[in-house]
Amino acid sequence: MFERFGRQGSSAATHASAPHERGRIHRRSLRRWAFGLLFGFAAAQSLPVAADPLVTFVLNRDGQDAEIYMSLPAAEIQPILGTEPGVVFPDTGIAPLTQFRERGTMAVADALIARLTLRMHGLRMNAEAMSLMVHPRTEPQPFRTPWDAVIASSVCTTDDPDVPLTAENSHVYFGAFSAGIGAGTPFAISFPRTGRLPRDMVLREYFEGKLVRESTYTIPDGGQLQVRSMVILPIAGALPQLVSIGLLGMAMLLMGGAVWAAARAAEARRPRGKRQVRQV
Repeated sequence: MFERFGRQGSSAATHASAPHERGRIHRRSLRRWAFGLLFGFAAAQSLPVAADPLVTFVLNRDGQDAEIYMSLPAAEIQPILGTEPGVVFPDTGIAPLTQFRERGTMAVADALIARLTLRMHGLRMNAEAMSLMVHPRTEPQPFRTPWDAVIASSVCTTDDPDVPLTAENSHVYFGAFSAGIGAGTPFAISFPRTGRLPRDMVLREYFEGKLVRESTYTIPDGGQLQVRSMVILPIAGALPQLVSIGLLGMAMLLMGGAVWAAARAAEARRPRGKRQVRQV
């Protein structure tokens, strides 16, 4: 994401941009978006939800990779991302929803976030834009979970609104995938300097779809959103299995103890014969 990180030649970035790695990223992204296309329309018909904070991130990581989703008012595109709104609202200033559905929006999302940078251990990282969609600000989309984010940014989940969508009356949702930023790795998203005032940003962090923490940060103009590592998450993710194994072990111990106690009781009740003394 974010300036096609890694074109500067770091080893991590070079690995992420190799053909086989890029193919894996695209296959994984396509599977997720195909699933979203299948079920997204029905989910989008749900009841209206309360508005989220102005700028929100949903981050979903596993042991190796990260999915990063972002939502913000279209009017904040230039102050936050440093990109002209015309990337999303070309020519007439109206979002071309039909064109988005026919041609997809990965290229639009790439252009939208071209001035952001993503760094891990000081190195720029690669990422691939997945999708982008525009919704009326009067109809805020659920954006709490990774699945919410997939639906909100899918091109197939929205009917054309009664009023054309412009930078003044719409909200933008998009996502990207980055290989190599696993749960155990801290990283930073750097924003361009645009002359804006500080902005509050909400970050919701997930490990394999399970919420880990939610934090609010105030990011100054040209500042960074620092994302902490999730080093305890592999243990936390296995906790249900560990509990099940522990309960099974306790049950087996109890059963073994009951069998032993029953055997002892039976032995105590068994009549004993008189001891015969052999005389010489």
